[in-house]
Amino acid sequence: ERKRKVLLLGCGNSKFGEDMLTIPGGWSSGGGESSRQHTTIIQADVSQRVVSTMSHRCAKFLGEGSMEFVQDDATSLTAFEDGTIDAVVDKGMMDALFCASRPDILMQVMKSVNRALLPGGIYGFFSFSRPEFLLKQLLEPIDGEDDDPHDVLGFKRRRSRKDLNGNKTMWTDVQVRALENILFYRFQKADGKVDDLESNDSSDSRSARITRQKRQRMQRRKL
Repeated sequence: ERKRKVLLLGCGNSKFGEDMLTIPGGWSSGGGESSRQHTTIIQADVSQRVVSTMSHRCAKFLGEGSMEFVQDDATSLTAFEDGTIDAVVDKGMMDALFCASRPDILMQVMKSVNRALLPGGIYGFFSFSRPEFLLKQLLEPIDGEDDDPHDVLGFKRRRSRKDLNGNKTMWTDVQVRALENILFYRFQKADGKVDDLESNDSSDSRSARITRQKRQRMQRRKL
């Protein structure tokens, strides 16, 4: 059986990765060495000092092959080949970037994570930021369509599979789940089967939709 690979971004000195492997009901259901044999938690941080410290602290998990540490930048993830990670988790990095008003870096992280994920893979992160503000910086406008201020900068109805079909290379599903004291954002990478996402979205119908939207914008300007 292929081992599942879960990447933790910006791990720092948190025990989050260790808890995922040991807490009953966590990623390795029930805990224990036998259940951990099917999962590898890969903790990444840009600081080599953090990686060295954490590697020493988690020597037990490294020895049994259930954990790895990598020095890498979340905006590029050069240590990972395309389509090799089952899931990516972040516990606070995206929130820090959003609060620092760095939408450019946020988008770089989103693109690098998407590249590293397997088709259908999941990117999840915890955040205190509200979706009406954060999602505007995380989701790109649909390819081939001009941004429209009446469509909230191109992010209109971005959570439906039909609308997400316009951006075939990124996410096929976006969810925001309210936990007890925090929000959990869940993005699922497109599986590459574009025709299955919206079989009737032909180039003709897409062209007609773009033309219709441009006509509507012209009408608004006249008003």
